[in-house]
Amino acid sequence: MLFNLNLLKKQNKMNNLFEIRYSPRALSDKEIDNSIIEDIFAIAGSSPSSFNSQPWRFLILDKSNVLYNKVLSTMSNFNQGWAKNASKLIVTLARNKYEHNGKNYKHSFYDLGQSVAYMTLRALEHGIYIRQMGGFDSEKLTELLNVDSWKCK
Repeated sequence: MLFNLNLLKKQNKMNNLFEIRYSPRALSDKEIDNSIIEDIFAIAGSSPSSFNSQPWRFLILDKSNVLYNKVLSTMSNFNQGWAKNASKLIVTLARNKYEHNGKNYKHSFYDLGQSVAYMTLRALEHGIYIRQMGGFDSEKLTELLNVDSWKCK
């Protein structure tokens, strides 16, 4: 069996990222350079999806954005306690229907989750940990953002 040494090196790098990943609750308010943010989300956007439809959108909020505290208010009290320290809050959205035919996109959350996994690993390459959470009121958030054709996750 032949091995591609460059591919093996990349695999070892990925293994290391899997091993060090965790979800911290102590977050920093240190600003993240925009070029790093762009790189992280470029990788998220390269994730495969059904019909290559990329059913996700990300709303990236920093503390200067009026929506930051509104999004924070949709979280459980426990999550607000640690999330308020984050320099950025990211809302993930998944499309309800396919754009090309209008049919229900039953597994858009699966595609969104894979994109977030790509984003998480790329952030780790930059030394940034991402805390994912579900302790928020998705209906309230959907209403707040006026995004009925999308689901907030």
